[in-house]
Amino acid sequence: MEQLFLVRRVEPWFRNRLSRLLKTPKLQFLDSGLLATLLGLNSPRVAADRALLGPLLETFVFSKILKQESWLDERCALAFYRDRDQSEVDIVIENDRGALRAGAQLR
Repeated sequence: MEQLFLVRRVEPWFRNRLSRLLKTPKLQFLDSGLLATLLGLNSPRVAADRALLGPLLETFVFSKILKQESWLDERCALAFYRDRDQSEVDIVIENDRGALRAGAQLR
């Protein structure tokens, strides 16, 4: 699915680069419309259960950030962060110097 550009493997973010190798990457779907179709989601179903909207929004925002990242002059790495309590930052953007550029909201 990665070769068809339907999903992208997103590595976890850690200050210690060796720790990244030990953690499990996350698969990020790249097309929110296709994801909604595969999950059988429609407007009435999402309106009835707002928890279904989160993954769709995450997919939509990730794909837009991925496109914008490709336009930058400097290279950036996209990652995610999850702590022991399972609080998660969906998108962490880091440049080559290791400076964080942006983040998403904790769940």
